[in-house]
Amino acid sequence: MLHDLKKYIHMKYLIQFFSALYQNGQRKAIQIFFYIFLFSCIGCTKFLETTPQDFVTPTNYYTTKEELTSALAGVYGPLGLYEVYGELLSIQSQGVTDEGYATYFSGIANDVAMNLQTYTHNKINAFWQHCYTGIERANLLLENADRATADPKFITTVKAEAKFMRGYYHFLLAQYFGGIPIKIEASKDPNNVYFPRATEKEVYEQILKDMTEAEPDLADITSPELKSASSRVSKSAAQGILARVCLKMAGYPLYDKAKYADALSWAKKVQASGFHTLLTDKDANPNIVNLRGVPLQYNATSGNPAYANNGYAQIFLNEVTNRYDVRESIWEADYFIQGIAAGKTGYIGSQIGLQNANNDPIYGRTAPTINAQQYLYNKYAPGDLRRDWAIAPYANRGDGGAAGEPRRSFYNASNQLLNRSVGKWRREYEPLGPGFNTKPNWSTQINFPILRYADVLLMICEAEFMLNGPSSTALDAINQVRRRAYGKDLNKPDPAIDLTAATLTLSEIQDERARELCFEALRKTDLIRWGIYLQRMQELINFNNTKGIPNDGNLTNANRAALNALAGGNKFLLWPIPSGETQVNKGITQNPGY
Repeated sequence: MLHDLKKYIHMKYLIQFFSALYQNGQRKAIQIFFYIFLFSCIGCTKFLETTPQDFVTPTNYYTTKEELTSALAGVYGPLGLYEVYGELLSIQSQGVTDEGYATYFSGIANDVAMNLQTYTHNKINAFWQHCYTGIERANLLLENADRATADPKFITTVKAEAKFMRGYYHFLLAQYFGGIPIKIEASKDPNNVYFPRATEKEVYEQILKDMTEAEPDLADITSPELKSASSRVSKSAAQGILARVCLKMAGYPLYDKAKYADALSWAKKVQASGFHTLLTDKDANPNIVNLRGVPLQYNATSGNPAYANNGYAQIFLNEVTNRYDVRESIWEADYFIQGIAAGKTGYIGSQIGLQNANNDPIYGRTAPTINAQQYLYNKYAPGDLRRDWAIAPYANRGDGGAAGEPRRSFYNASNQLLNRSVGKWRREYEPLGPGFNTKPNWSTQINFPILRYADVLLMICEAEFMLNGPSSTALDAINQVRRRAYGKDLNKPDPAIDLTAATLTLSEIQDERARELCFEALRKTDLIRWGIYLQRMQELINFNNTKGIPNDGNLTNANRAALNALAGGNKFLLWPIPSGETQVNKGITQNPGY
């Protein structure tokens, strides 16, 4: 839980922040510099600009509005790092579900994407460290914020955001590791190396406590206080995430069925706020073109239907172009191209995105690490506009011409269904960063969704269904999502599209979440909380092996993570407690199988 004391104390362009991180021989340095702390500008989200500071301690910091703002940015900072939403969750975790698979086997680089991770895996170690760094920063801010000379309402809001984020980092850890050490005080004794794991029930109770205490004091999503920053937590974001937490608690392994009512209550608060709706075709730019002037719209080709921009596609075009529309996009991990050196870019669009050939400097380099499963492709019915945006119908390939510019090469709709890349985040629409004439090789400024309003509606449907069956409330919520998917009026019943009391089942809700939310880092945790992860991995293998898919590298890769999951059993429902923690924490225990 506590790693890596920063070696350099004088940092001209960093606000210094102590997080009591240590490992092995670093303990002496920690004792010397115990009260030095570090808030890194490079971890800041786009909502602030920090003023460089030199030597600072808790006794002379947290005194102004500007210092609190900088400290709050430090709390958010780890969320966007490569080993959190920048790559590990947004890309690697997508390869172990019924939605996607890792496209190649290359040692430890893709171990997490193939259910091959071990306790020494560097990215799992970093994920653990980053989450606890965020927790430590939140604790320091909560313990010192009241000393600031600033508007009391501002201080209250800052503390609410910090407390929510403390809960959210615990939530991320609990989903992937199970029971973990709970950390609700800043580190004070560097000699304390005993941090036992709390039970999962205890961890989730603390998560709920933090989030519910924070929620009343958070700003509304349209508040000027948030400055339209997609990465900052609003009241809507807290309510939606609380619904997600409660649905997790209602399922495996806690099975606290009373939490379905709580999940429904929180999700309906988002719905009742009046701030949110699904984007529709009316919100979609019909004339959008990529960076080389090629229209998004195209005609039917190779068995793929014609396509034009629509409300669903516009969500992800907004994320690609850093446009934040709070009506549907409630909370995002955001990135900006100037943050390359600071790790504040991600790989969204380059390693999970539509393939671009020849490393085109304008389209941007992509080499997809994750492809879509045919199992997912087949879940979409004809006319569902989501399919050919979520799953790319084409790649951009070199044409051999003088210009060397990529051209669209469409997959054959009859026999090229397993080798299609993810299409949601397309770099060909990603703008060049300020001062850039070309795009960086892999680093992108494409935002990644953490919570969308469509998810809120589907959580309303699921929680209501588990409480009261296929009621009008459940049907209205899921049918809004389905109507948008087919380009229909959200509020006008359509017998050809709508589910009914006779056709709404838990299995249909599960499939609808895949169709709508695929590749948004939710599927594995969904399958686990439903208690069907291993069952679904077997179903995936059976599907792949009986659909006449050519027995080539694609099929081998598509089955790899599922076969590993079945071989490991319940082991792969959790990640291992990382070696960086087990080596120094005398109170920690390892997860079964590792």
